[in-house]
Amino acid sequence: MEIYDRIFYSGFAEVDEVVLEAIEALKKLNIQAFEKAEFRINFMLREILNNAVEHGNRFDRTKKVMLKILYRDNVLIFKVKDEGAGIEPLRHGIHDFVLRERNRGYEVIKSFDFDVMLDGSIVEVSLNMNKIR
Repeated sequence: MEIYDRIFYSGFAEVDEVVLEAIEALKKLNIQAFEKAEFRINFMLREILNNAVEHGNRFDRTKKVMLKILYRDNVLIFKVKDEGAGIEPLRHGIHDFVLRERNRGYEVIKSFDFDVMLDGSIVEVSLNMNKIR
């Protein structure tokens, strides 16, 4: 089921607005354990969307960022796409990419039980709500 779908121009103010809207949309679902995961989800969305604005679109306000949130089998799926050149984790070595100093946010996101998949300019993050304690 699609929960949220939004395309917006690159900017941190826009990221803030989108995150607040997305969290409100998620609250309306009454997903079990959402309250326990809300901080994690908020942090993850801000990190991923800010990265799309800064690193993907390089603060080019004419470029857009897309956020889509899906819910299937008690798993939240967050898809973010920017208009940048994309990430080539295999070329950089995914482990090195994730642990570089400027990318500590990915390390934190993974420690919050999110699964992260990178595919060029698309980042897909999922959270199995059954794992939230």
